[in-house]
Amino acid sequence: MENHNISRELDFSKLVEKYPELRPWFHHNRFEWHDNSAVVLITRILLQEWGLQVQIDSNRLCPRLFNRLDYLDFMHDLLGSFKNTVGLDVGTGHLAIYALLGAKLYGLEFVASDIDRESLRLAESNISRNGLGSAVTLVHNEPSESFFDCLVSRLGPKHGFVMCNPPFYSSATEMRQRADLKADARAVSAMANELVVEGGEIAFVSRMIRESESHKESNITWFTSLLGKYDSLKPLVSLLRSKKIDNFGVHAFRSSLTQTGTQRWILFWSFKPDRPKADLFNSIVTQKVRREFKCNQKNLKERLHALDSIDVSEPNQSSLVLQVPGNVWSRSYRRQKRYAEDQMRVKITFDENTVVTWKSGLNYQLFESFCNWCKEST
Repeated sequence: MENHNISRELDFSKLVEKYPELRPWFHHNRFEWHDNSAVVLITRILLQEWGLQVQIDSNRLCPRLFNRLDYLDFMHDLLGSFKNTVGLDVGTGHLAIYALLGAKLYGLEFVASDIDRESLRLAESNISRNGLGSAVTLVHNEPSESFFDCLVSRLGPKHGFVMCNPPFYSSATEMRQRADLKADARAVSAMANELVVEGGEIAFVSRMIRESESHKESNITWFTSLLGKYDSLKPLVSLLRSKKIDNFGVHAFRSSLTQTGTQRWILFWSFKPDRPKADLFNSIVTQKVRREFKCNQKNLKERLHALDSIDVSEPNQSSLVLQVPGNVWSRSYRRQKRYAEDQMRVKITFDENTVVTWKSGLNYQLFESFCNWCKEST
């Protein structure tokens, strides 16, 4: 079952009537989200409404559900479908929330890893309680072990994807300082390893990027991680570029019942050639996979059909799909050695403006060069 439209229209008045224990936390049509006890209670009740029975340890990190749902929804859009896929949740925590929601609401298989044995013990109890043991595999990882081996070894012919909610902070001091800057910051109960790691989220996700290079040829389609700080984006994007990983993007979102909560970012990267939908790239720190400009469209079509070695299909009168073996528009093309990574597929749509969308390929400079060549059709 694929169900990525969980309703956010919660009627708290009806919830309070159905669950009287919520009443102390509901005043003047507002719920007290800034108290950890209230968050634990509403999380348990919402999961119950969605068909999941859980026990939540109030001393451990209690996930914000709509944040997690938004991340899962994004993964569905990124992959196009959850069919024949297995997810990995790195640092799953005691609720194994992505695995629980993924298995229950989307029919997904999940591998859920953690370095904390007690978190895994509690997660196993919640998974068993909901009869999801056949869909979710829990794995204990030592801090020095690879993030991704536990997924690759279980994929078989299926495709994999990676999700992660990394520890945001480099120290308890940084965590307190950032909380002091927020007037509405809620009290958070969590174990140290759930919120703090040496080097913070930059170091954690940098390690993910470096380790992912060892799995270029695996069936893992997308590696992703949630980020809690805008300042983390620039160094991580720079690392991806330094590794010549061109298939990446950043998706910004806000989560709450009305999608107006704290802003978060999802960094995603892949070693496969297929590009995701252009509207998933909504952050200023990412590269563009769709370019729009004005040009002489008749002239551009004539120039395209005159190019050597490209395959052109015309699905309708207003668009072309091109399979391009390299920069065939360049004078130096015949002198160059042709590389597999120079293969590119683009779609050109002709409307009031000309829109070029990058559909497949691993060389971003090639896409930019092609767009610039198209603009010359004036």
